[in-house]
Amino acid sequence: MKKAHSFRLMWFICGITAIVIWFWGVTLPFVGIYNANNNYLALASNNFLRFGYSTLHFLPTYYVGETLPAKVPYYLHHPVLFFLLASVPIALFGSSNWVVHMMPFLFTLASIVVLYAVIREISGDRIARWSSLCAALFPMTSFFWKYMFFEQASMFFTLTCLFYFIRYLKTENRGYILGLFVSSLLGGAIDWYGGYLLFGFLYLFVIRRDKHTFVGFATYVAGLVLGLSTYAAALYWSGNVHAVFEGFFARWITSELIGLSWWPVRLTLVALLRLLIYFSPFAMIGIWWWLRDKSKKTQGVFSSRQLLIVFIILGLVNLVVLPSATWGHSYFLYYLVPFVSYVMGLWIDRVSYRSIVLVWGVVIVQVFWTVSVNGVKISQVTKQSWKHDFGRDVSAVVPMYSRVGVLEYPGDVLENYFGIATTPISSMDVDRWAIGDGHKELGFVVMACKSDCGVSENSFIKALSNHQAVAEFHYGNNKGWLIGGVRQERGLSIMRKTYENNYQLQRTSTPLLLRWYRTIRDILGSTQI
Repeated sequence: MKKAHSFRLMWFICGITAIVIWFWGVTLPFVGIYNANNNYLALASNNFLRFGYSTLHFLPTYYVGETLPAKVPYYLHHPVLFFLLASVPIALFGSSNWVVHMMPFLFTLASIVVLYAVIREISGDRIARWSSLCAALFPMTSFFWKYMFFEQASMFFTLTCLFYFIRYLKTENRGYILGLFVSSLLGGAIDWYGGYLLFGFLYLFVIRRDKHTFVGFATYVAGLVLGLSTYAAALYWSGNVHAVFEGFFARWITSELIGLSWWPVRLTLVALLRLLIYFSPFAMIGIWWWLRDKSKKTQGVFSSRQLLIVFIILGLVNLVVLPSATWGHSYFLYYLVPFVSYVMGLWIDRVSYRSIVLVWGVVIVQVFWTVSVNGVKISQVTKQSWKHDFGRDVSAVVPMYSRVGVLEYPGDVLENYFGIATTPISSMDVDRWAIGDGHKELGFVVMACKSDCGVSENSFIKALSNHQAVAEFHYGNNKGWLIGGVRQERGLSIMRKTYENNYQLQRTSTPLLLRWYRTIRDILGSTQI
């Protein structure tokens, strides 16, 4: 088989795999690692449609209630444009799990298309194809696109800025400067991630020191400032200027990270493990090859080396500026996708000159890796699907728009799917609430635990039943409790509801790789890798 035919076949296999993997799990309920981001995005989008854009002054809110309060609790940790865009598919197609994913999907797909265009400008079509296919196959993209939303939109406008800048350098056509300005403006209006390219532009300005780079840099900054000014105006008008500082400091340095010994080392190790798991088992090989490559040349108006350095600066900003958020969220390495995919594209292209068999091996292993990692992550979501069903059963008892306390249960599931407002409370608060001392605004408390419920949970529930009615729900190995509604002088009141048809009791051994994953996670002191 000729090399060209082999390439086409490999590209076809990678493309088909990416398409299948991207849509795997797209209709699953927003539970487990899917829950918070998607539920709150859906909630904010639906609130625009329920209360009206003008009524909310085009600002997002996670409020759950029949009517708006006098002072609306707006969510302004981020700029607002993406929330407005995300509401459009819901207005067109109705609220459904796959519809909520639509805008993130479009921005993720568009980002890969623009990444291809950027790399093609520098390294040609073949390397651009390899790079974009790697980007589409990485678990960081193929799974986490269903979980993120600000990141993909910001990535799209960041890459678009780069594309227009490179085209301007090549052609000196000022029309590309206009495109750069508009892309920068929209990137700033989407999220403050849109400002991450600022550091890459600073690098380019320092090493290039030419008029065209200065014009591009100044244009980018002007658009970014104008885009972020819409966010500043929203903060000022709503009286929530503190929200941006709350959002930053919650993601910057927290005790969860710096309370650990040798936390910089732990953070670096976690980042390297995520690079292996969520990108490629060959990622480190490609990066090592690039660092040792002696053939790197600076040629043309914009070199491959310059683009790679801009990409790696873009990818490391989260790690440096928001270390606590990066520690707690695997997808905060998403901005490394352009760098790693470009390095992989260059490396695979170089390998192809030596052995087409080796390239086939890389493709096969990467496809297997992507399918395996996505399978593990999807299974983590499906194992939590009982929480959605528990929420549905709770909603059959608890009136819509009422408020409940939640303990060890994701309140955003109740808020998004069933219109029940929630307040996270501790077990001590539940004790006080049960006897009428505190949290009197709560009519019920929703509590859940997984199959490892122990004596302490059962004793806790039994003690509560002396004061409140307790409804117990079984979902295979998992349990949920709805507490409240009827005061008890004494005795035990428990209703049992089982779902043995849908939730079979399971006694399965933990896979070896998952045991290793948990062991490494616990050694590093992280909640997730």
